[in-house]
This record gives sequence, structure tokens and C-alpha cells, in this order.
Amino acid sequence: MVGATALACGLAIAGCSSGAPATGMSAGAATGGTAVSAATLTKLKSAVTDAEKVPVFAAPGPAVDVSAVKGKTVYAFAINDEIDTCNHQVATYKKLGQEFGMKVITFSNSGSPDQWATGVKNAIAAHADVLAMFCGIIPGAIGPQLQAAHKAGIKIIDGNYNETDNYTGLDAVTGVQTAEGMKASVDAAVVALDGKPLHALMVTSSSVIQGPAATAAVKSEVQTDCGSVCTVAKTIDVPVQSWTSQTTNQVSSALLADPSINAVFVAFDGMATFAVTGVQQAKRSDVKVYAWGTSASTVKTMVGQPDGILQADVGPSVVWDAYAEMDQTIRLLAGQPAATPEKEIVPNRYWAPDNASGFLTASGGYNEQGYGGNAYQNAYRTLWNAPQL
Repeated sequence: MVGATALACGLAIAGCSSGAPATGMSAGAATGGTAVSAATLTKLKSAVTDAEKVPVFAAPGPAVDVSAVKGKTVYAFAINDEIDTCNHQVATYKKLGQEFGMKVITFSNSGSPDQWATGVKNAIAAHADVLAMFCGIIPGAIGPQLQAAHKAGIKIIDGNYNETDNYTGLDAVTGVQTAEGMKASVDAAVVALDGKPLHALMVTSSSVIQGPAATAAVKSEVQTDCGSVCTVAKTIDVPVQSWTSQTTNQVSSALLADPSINAVFVAFDGMATFAVTGVQQAKRSDVKVYAWGTSASTVKTMVGQPDGILQADVGPSVVWDAYAEMDQTIRLLAGQPAATPEKEIVPNRYWAPDNASGFLTASGGYNEQGYGGNAYQNAYRTLWNAPQL
């Protein structure tokens, strides 16, 4: 919570004169200018432009032969089947596994830790060689079950997991750039406000492994861009199993309670459409929503929206995500060290209304051309000594 003087400066810039301007502020901000200088806005615009570029593949580790996985059994499930991107990752991973001669068994759930525990027990009963989890399941929530899986000789992988140093119970992880994506969204929101103070609502989920990192990134970037003149006015934390039932009403209530809020940052785009509905429910079409995660369903909302509420869906390719998890699977089954989470990174691309159509195929599905087409997939396949596409 900012102090009274800082809050007064944030809501009414004219007349603020308490000390030197904060980072990112123009000198004129303290005497009646804008919250962000022209030079800073130019720098932020450049950063957003860079974030919109097609990402480039970097090998996560040395070559490893895909023949190691033939005949092996993998049990796979995501954090919540209601999340489009997670479903697509599991489906892509399963298709890859079948191509390489693996038996891939999948398990459905709605985001409850009790269901995750059942999934692990099922993997043990199926005598799986690998348990592949997707979308950042927190291992501490199912610690005893993961210990039992390890005792049964199962290798355990979790996806989207680099923005923490707690890898207890895991043999390999893949990494995403949630914090980097959220920072790019803050930059874009500050640019869109054209120098006016940003007062943000943060919508997160600490039951997903990247949630705390996403929240910290938004708070940090708000301060970096315009100091105490801008604020994160409120943070909403919705458990993953309650996204569909709670997000809309909590966003709407927050906006009605605080008219100063002018942007909403959503840590996971599985919550984004519900946040947009919350903005509409509060009749606050002046408020823009910025999300991380990139699902086809959410990007369709951005492309087809008449009110322009959703302004960004930043994130990785879900197919690239599946390839990264398969890379770790091959390494473990080949008896090789797992790639580090800093190397097994699935990079972001910034999608906004002016480029979002490039994310989608003609039928509205995931268009990998937006992430460079087959280039990264064939690069992985070269590492694995697998057939090219």
C-alpha cells in the first residue's frame, strides 16, 4: 500500500512535489506533467516491439537418441483439463510419443490436488516409466504420492516450472517466461496510457507454480516504469479449480470498488476471458486486460472483440511446450542428465490485436507459423535423431 502522499500523486499528478521523481518519471511529473517521460515511453515501445518478434530456438542440451523411448510407458496429465493450452500440450505430447513408439496414457481432472494424487497413483498402478505433468502442478501438493512414484522407479517431469527454485520431487522440468511476459504487458499498458498513471488490478493464482513470479514481476515492472506514481491497486488470487466460477465476479467487484483501476493483468490466460467478462459486467470498457499464456480460444476473443478490452495474450507455443517436455522425457529414458530449466525454455511471443490473427489458422486453431513454423520442431528432431517434418 502506498503512502498518502504517493497515492495523492498517483491520482492527481498536478501539485505533487515531494522529492525527486521516481524511476521512469519525467521531471515535469512532480509539477504537473505526465507520470512517464517521453524518453521512457519510447524505450517501452521498443521493448514491446521486440517482444512481438518470432522467437528463435536454442538447443537445451546435447543430442540424444529417440530410440530410447520405444516401448516405454508414460502417464500424462495437466493441472486442469478446463485450460485449453494445457489440454493441447498433453494431446501434442501424446501424439509425439505414439510417433516414437511410446505408450502414452492420459488422465483427466478439473484442477483438484486430490485428483492429481489419484493421477500419480494411477501412474504407479500402470507401471509407468515416466510421469509427465503439464502446466506447473506444485509438487508439494502431492508430495507423498510423488515419493511413492519415485520408489516405484518412475521418472517425474513437470512443465512450465522454471520460475521457482523448488524442484523437490521432480527429475526434470521445462521452463516458460511468465515473468518476462507479464513485464512486457506492463510496458504495453504504460505506453497505451500515454504517460498517465497506471493503476493495476493483478489477477493471479498461487496454486499454479508461476503465480507468485507473475505477481512479483508485475509489481516490479510497475515501479520500474513509473515509480510510486503508478500502483498495483489490488491483487486477486483465484485457485485454479475456481477460475471459471470466481474470476468474473472478483474482477467486477474490484473494478466497481476502485474507479482508479485502469488495467488488469492476468497471470494465466485460462482466466482471461472471465476477467474480460468481469470488466464488461462492471461496465468499465475503459479498462484493458493483458494476459499471459496464449490459447487459441483467448486469442480468438482478442481478434473478434468489438470493445477492445483484451489487449494482449503473451506466451509460448503450446506445441513447443510439448516438444520441450518430450525432450526431457527422451533424456531421462536414455539415461542422460536432464536439461536445466534455464536451458529447456519455451520462449514467449507478444500477441496484440494488430498481430493476433497470425496466431491462428484459417479454422481458428494453433498456427505454428507464428512461432517460426517447423523450424524449432525440426531442430528438436535433429537433436533426437528423429524424422524431420
